[in-house]
Amino acid sequence: MGVSIGLLFLVLFPATIGLMLFVWGIVGRRVGDRSHCRGCGYELGGIAQNIPQCPECGKDLTAAGAIGVGVRRRRPWVAGFGAVLLLMAVAPVVVLAAPAAFRAQPLWMLKHEATSLGRFAGPALSEIASRQRRGQLTAEEVGEVVDMLLKLRASPNPTWTPDAGKILVAAMKDGVLTQEQAGAFYAGETRITATLPARVRSADSSSVQVFVADNGSLGGGSDPNFRARVDVLETTVTFRDALGKTIEVAARAKGGDGKLASVGVNGGLNFGVGVDIDLPVPPGSYQAEITTVCELAAVGLADPIRIRTTSAAAGITVVAAGAPLLTVVTGKESPEIAVRLQQAIKALPVQLADGKITAGLAEVGCPVPVVGELMAEITDPDGTSRRERVMYVTIVRGPGSQVPNTVSEEGPAPKGVTRGGSIRLLIVPDVSRAERMTGIERVWGSEIDLGSKIVE
Repeated sequence: MGVSIGLLFLVLFPATIGLMLFVWGIVGRRVGDRSHCRGCGYELGGIAQNIPQCPECGKDLTAAGAIGVGVRRRRPWVAGFGAVLLLMAVAPVVVLAAPAAFRAQPLWMLKHEATSLGRFAGPALSEIASRQRRGQLTAEEVGEVVDMLLKLRASPNPTWTPDAGKILVAAMKDGVLTQEQAGAFYAGETRITATLPARVRSADSSSVQVFVADNGSLGGGSDPNFRARVDVLETTVTFRDALGKTIEVAARAKGGDGKLASVGVNGGLNFGVGVDIDLPVPPGSYQAEITTVCELAAVGLADPIRIRTTSAAAGITVVAAGAPLLTVVTGKESPEIAVRLQQAIKALPVQLADGKITAGLAEVGCPVPVVGELMAEITDPDGTSRRERVMYVTIVRGPGSQVPNTVSEEGPAPKGVTRGGSIRLLIVPDVSRAERMTGIERVWGSEIDLGSKIVE
């Protein structure tokens, strides 16, 4: 609702009393016992029961409610007191709801509103962040706000806005956060998810994709002062079949440091890394859970913290060794898809600068996922041709996707290619790489000729 029960009572109770007094004062109290005509107010006295009509206005006195008893006398002072009480109860709510009014509120009120899970929480946190930037909060007050936000972050339904993260990040940079608070902040802000392809081969290796991201508070991924290192220490996949039998498979580190993967990042947490894992699992259908343990070292942390997450169970099909994992679609088998694919994928101008080729590919509704390499075919003056890889290409979103596929990357320029020269661009499929990806069940298996392009 946006306010606590106590605050709601403090507003509604006096407002209700004030409204009752105002109505009572306006309506008044009935005084006297003499009868009168309700139509014109003529005093009937003792003849009210003996005449059918009012002598003054002719109103039918036999009708229900035609005769009144006594008169009502208003109490202006009671109505006035009720109006004042009603105004005193409602006015602060209206005034404090105005954006500019938050600047006049004491810190205790802003903290209360920030934890209220209502529409006042955002403006209240914004004002606290503004006071922190202006240096109007003491270190003790900042510590109280930090404790409040960390408790709020851990609640079942947290009110969490970018301002909340900014307050914590600023406090961390100022050295106000304790190590316990900084660890709790990073643990709450870091999101780790792990996925495995929906189809894997028995007695083969596959790749668990571990994605690490923050909730936008760590500079929104663009804070030049943010530095962090993430080490993937453990990745375990638990397979459970229809009978409840479980098989647990753990990835093994290849290096001597015992780490499965290590990534250093600047600006914020937003990356993915693959962890190879062997799968000595019999063919069949399973529900798989992936448990990942990562170690995070970042600005404001004296010692790295460990974050352990377990993904929700997902369906995994284990096929026999040597069996295909994906349906490979080719132009020979599906010429109509080949035509649609050729129309969907269009090459943007290729530019050569500083020994690099920058190429762009725009996809407007790819009927089949494409995973492979963008190759440049160069014809030398003597008529011989050669191919060199420019970049990897991955286009997996199909028609109806909310986010259009766009690939624009740099690759090394093939030797012997100069500005104004001609190269032929092709996409060469890589089915083995596609098999290690998640979220696709079929892939294109024929070369896609994008035609000759002039290097600009």
